[in-house]
Amino acid sequence: MRASITVSATGRIRATPGTAASARSPRPALAQRVAVAVAIGGASGLLCWAFIRRPGYHADFIYPWTAARALLAGENPYHVLSGGLAEPFQAPLFYPLPAVIAALPLAVLPFAPAGALFFSLSAALLAFAVTSDGWARLPLFASGPFIVAASLAQWSPLVMAAALLPGMEWLGVTKPNLGVALAAYRPRWRALAGAVAVLAGSVVLVPGWPHDWARSIAFDRAHAMHPIPLLLELGPLLALAAMRWRTADGRLLLALSLVPQKLFFYDQLPLALVARTARESLAFAAVTGGAALIWVMTTTAAARERTAVPYVMLAVYLPALVLVLRRRAVSAGGAPSPRSTRARARSARGEGEDAHRGDRLAPAAHLELHLRAGVVALADHPAEHHAPARAGVPEQLGGEGARGVVALHHPARQHRPFGIQRILRHADAQERHRHGPLVAPRETAVPHGRGDRDGAEGTDRVGDDGEDLIDVRPGSGDRGRGSESGGGNDSEQ
Repeated sequence: MRASITVSATGRIRATPGTAASARSPRPALAQRVAVAVAIGGASGLLCWAFIRRPGYHADFIYPWTAARALLAGENPYHVLSGGLAEPFQAPLFYPLPAVIAALPLAVLPFAPAGALFFSLSAALLAFAVTSDGWARLPLFASGPFIVAASLAQWSPLVMAAALLPGMEWLGVTKPNLGVALAAYRPRWRALAGAVAVLAGSVVLVPGWPHDWARSIAFDRAHAMHPIPLLLELGPLLALAAMRWRTADGRLLLALSLVPQKLFFYDQLPLALVARTARESLAFAAVTGGAALIWVMTTTAAARERTAVPYVMLAVYLPALVLVLRRRAVSAGGAPSPRSTRARARSARGEGEDAHRGDRLAPAAHLELHLRAGVVALADHPAEHHAPARAGVPEQLGGEGARGVVALHHPARQHRPFGIQRILRHADAQERHRHGPLVAPRETAVPHGRGDRDGAEGTDRVGDDGEDLIDVRPGSGDRGRGSESGGGNDSEQ
């Protein structure tokens, strides 16, 4: 959970729950994640089985499953599935050989159980991956892209999970268009090394498959079966994602808009990663699920492939673009831009640009630190309260001889201690680099509501607006609560 903490000149700290997109809920226990993954995997497998077991219904997994059977029989799968055959094999095999190899363990099963088991395992891995930092992204399993992927036993959940789970990145080569986009979301050298190793091994197994696969891709281009979203109507708007290229969300959206894909909802499942909070995930699931439902109810089965494009662009890509553009700018290292941080701090205090021009900043001025529990923002008081001596910093704020620890308490959890001295040392280095010698705030009492009207002994109280109030003055009640010194996840995952 994000907490916004303001340090006053008297040592009082006002902590309020934050709502920034980079906030993360506490990490679930491993046993909880496994249980949720098994439940979602089982339910997804049953849903997929209900779709693909229908007579005359051909899911996309039938291509790699049939190709794997041909490979087990010693045949070249690209020669067996060369296109121009009876339904559902009118098109050639578009999957690279690593996808066929990955489907080999399921080739011994009948098609419907094989497809259901494949999708069940894919969904379970994805559920385990997206819960590594909380439950916020679980609504994606009710989104339109996931439901459509389940109806076709598609590969997008597996490729998405592989990009998030260490050691599984090589599975990105099974669906390389999504693999490339997800590599932009989370670039790793070991992912590239694993992909090269898998491709080299597949060439050893079937030496001529890259040439055969290239012919299949030429057939695809000739029939425009997998268009590039950026080149379609409304597609140029997606280039605005380049404004957020420093964020993983921006890179994912931009890369996915540049690769050929089936605009049939399922290939756009990775865009669910753009939603970081539970509210955003619920909105993504509601918009995409509603659009997919309207699309299915208003079109015939024969016309769905042709009519899906506007639904995907309007209900999946554009909402993802809105989420990406509303993210605040970040620096190259992933931390909030110091300039934008200072501007937000001045705006919150009602000060204009000219109010701080030429003023010196206090040690904790406009500092935002990304901690495991969230983002902690420390802001000082206006410049008119500044004093000219560094040695005058109150002991409880980390001055000379200070040993105090800021302990953030929340009624729903145990307190989390953070070392104020380490925070101030980092602030000193940053501000000295930008503004020269630092000045300190005077010990000016600034009322913050009922919670600040306390006695000599410091206690944790809740103010008028429900904020946590933590007293870190010497002798306060928090000094004896067993906290430890120490300071400071990637906003992505």
